[in-house]
Amino acid sequence: MKVGKCMLLLICCQHVTRTVNNKISHHFPK
Repeated sequence: MKVGKCMLLLICCQHVTRTVNNKISHHFPK
């Protein structure tokens, strides 16, 4: 059970990071 929770948390973190990066890219185009 612990491993499953860790994997879920990791996926959530990656999703959040990707979303934040996309928002930053839209706000500050290079």
